[in-house]
Amino acid sequence: MSDTLPEVSTRELDVMRDTVGEDSFSMLIDNFIEDIEDHITLFQDILESRDMNMLEIKSHALKSAAYSFGATSLGNKCKAVEMATKAGMLDHVDVLTKNMITEAQKTAAYYNEEFKD
Repeated sequence: MSDTLPEVSTRELDVMRDTVGEDSFSMLIDNFIEDIEDHITLFQDILESRDMNMLEIKSHALKSAAYSFGATSLGNKCKAVEMATKAGMLDHVDVLTKNMITEAQKTAAYYNEEFKD
C-alpha cells in the first residue's frame, strides 16, 4: 500500500459535522469506515467470482458513500470501476478494482486515524 494520503474534502466533512452535530458525526464516520471495510472484502470476493453485475452495483454504492464523506479519490476509483463494468471493459476491471481496493484501504486507515477517539 502506498504511503500517500487519500484525497479528502474536509469541506464536505465540516458541513456534515455542522449539520448533524459531533455525536452523530462520529457515529456516521464509524459506519462509513465499517462500510469501506465490508466493501473491501466484498470486492475481493467479487474479483474471484467474476460477478460483473455485482461489481457495478457495489462500486456505485461505495462511490456514492465516498463522495458524501468527502473521500474524493476513493469515489473516483469507484467511478472508474463502475464505468468499466458498464462499458464491458473486462480487461481493465481487475486492475481498476485492485486500485480501488488499495484506495479503500488507505481511506479507511486515514478516517480511523483522523476521526476515531
